[in-house]
Amino acid sequence: MNDALPKTKSLPIFSAIFAISVGLIAAVIILPSAVPILKASLISDEQPYFWYLSRGTAIVAYLLLWLNIVMGISLSSKLANQWSGRAMAMHLHQFTSVLGLLLSLFHGLLLLGDHYLSYSIQQILIPFASTAYKPFWVGLGQLSLYLWVLLILSFYAKKTIGKKLWRKFHYVGYVSFLFIMVHGIVSGTDSSTPWMTGLYWSTGSIVFALTIYRILTGVKNKKNFETVAE
Repeated sequence: MNDALPKTKSLPIFSAIFAISVGLIAAVIILPSAVPILKASLISDEQPYFWYLSRGTAIVAYLLLWLNIVMGISLSSKLANQWSGRAMAMHLHQFTSVLGLLLSLFHGLLLLGDHYLSYSIQQILIPFASTAYKPFWVGLGQLSLYLWVLLILSFYAKKTIGKKLWRKFHYVGYVSFLFIMVHGIVSGTDSSTPWMTGLYWSTGSIVFALTIYRILTGVKNKKNFETVAE
């Protein structure tokens, strides 16, 4: 048991390194073929390649955030013990969090190359600073990005803030997921398509179902504890 503990504690650092490594490897593989397209987008107003790339990374980032939330609920409800083990679930939880954050940032920065919207770096990084396209709903997505950053940082500050406060702060994850889902539904140009509608419905339903399961198991465990105490 003692031998397994250091490995579990090292997972956050390993996850961050692994996520960054995957991103760099993917960049090396993808960028050579993507550069000509990106160059064409810079000199053309007719082909919104940057918009397509930004939308694609947004969808992947959303799925990573969804998986991150699912892993978090599975860990807190001990559901992860039944299918993957806590160590693997924790590793996946950390990995998806860091990689999803990087892709979310990449999603926003890609819009700097879009001629139609002409975003500035300030409008990309400052929530609700954009006025070109659905400013409130875009700002909601930007806000969720910073909430996500705080969630990642809170893991490394767990010992400082205390386990109890850390657990309460992690409810921000639900808020972040809700914000980014609403942001995607309202701001996404393809949100009305059947496959995207199905994606949002299915992912949202799974998070809702797991949340209900977490609440019910929490109530059951509390009753069992009170029965034993009596």
